[in-house]
Amino acid sequence: MKTAKMVSWLLAVILLLGCTVFPAGAEEERLPPPEIMEREDLNFPYLIFGSYEQDNNLENGPEPIEWLVLKEEDGRALVLSRYSLALMKYHHTVAIDPSVTWETWESRAWLNGEFLETAFSEAEQERIPTVTVETPIIHDPEFTKVPVNDTKDKLFLLSMQEASRYLKGGRVRRCQPTAYAIAGYAAEMGQDWETVMYWRREEYRGNCNWHLRSQGGFPGSNMVVNYIGSIGYMSKGHLNNTKYDFMYGIRPAMWIDLTP
Repeated sequence: MKTAKMVSWLLAVILLLGCTVFPAGAEEERLPPPEIMEREDLNFPYLIFGSYEQDNNLENGPEPIEWLVLKEEDGRALVLSRYSLALMKYHHTVAIDPSVTWETWESRAWLNGEFLETAFSEAEQERIPTVTVETPIIHDPEFTKVPVNDTKDKLFLLSMQEASRYLKGGRVRRCQPTAYAIAGYAAEMGQDWETVMYWRREEYRGNCNWHLRSQGGFPGSNMVVNYIGSIGYMSKGHLNNTKYDFMYGIRPAMWIDLTP
C-alpha cells in the first residue's frame, strides 16, 4: 500500500514539473561581450577573451588571451592577439606549389580547428562570427599572381594590406612569442629558439617573425612581418637557405560580436 502511494506521489511530481513554464533564456544566458580597455603600455585598446597555454606552466592552467582591438564596426571588433601564441610553419611543406594558398594552409586548419576548440568555450565561440576572408593579389612584379579563393573563417591571419593599414610603423608591428610557443619550437626543431636570436641586436632578441596570409614572391609562399617590424616576403632564394626554418609566429585575428 505504501509503495503504491509513493509511486502515485512521484507521478504527480513529474506531471507538475512537466507543466512548469520556464522563462525564455532561463536555461542558458548569452555570454556578456568582453570589455574593451585602455592601458598606457599598449598602442591599442585591448580586451581579454578566451584562454590558452602561454607561460608553459601546465600546472596552473591556460592563461587569458590578450587581444589588440584594431577596429570597431557595426557592433563588432577586429582583434589581433598581442603575442604569437605558436611558432609553426604556415604550411607543412614549403615549396613552389600553386595549389598552396591561404585556403589550403595547415595553419588555417589549425586556427579554425584545434586552436578554436582549445582556446574558446562554446559560449565564447558563439561570439566569434564566421566571416568571408579575402586575400587580394598584390599588384607588384615581385609577387606571384596566383589567385586565392575567398574563405569562410572564424579565425585568420592578417593580410599584408591589413597589417599595413592597422599596424602603422615597425615598432607597433613587433611581436614576441609566448613561453609555450618557444617550448613548442624546441620540441619540433630539436633546438632552443634562443639560438635563432643570438646574432640579433639586443633590442630585437625577444621578437619573432610572424606570418601573414598574403602570398609572397612565388606560388606557395607567403609574406611575414619580421622581428624588426618590417613587412617582407618570401623569395625563391629562401628555399635553399638553411638559415630559414619558416617556424614563425602565429598571431590569430578574428572579429568579436560586441552586442549585448
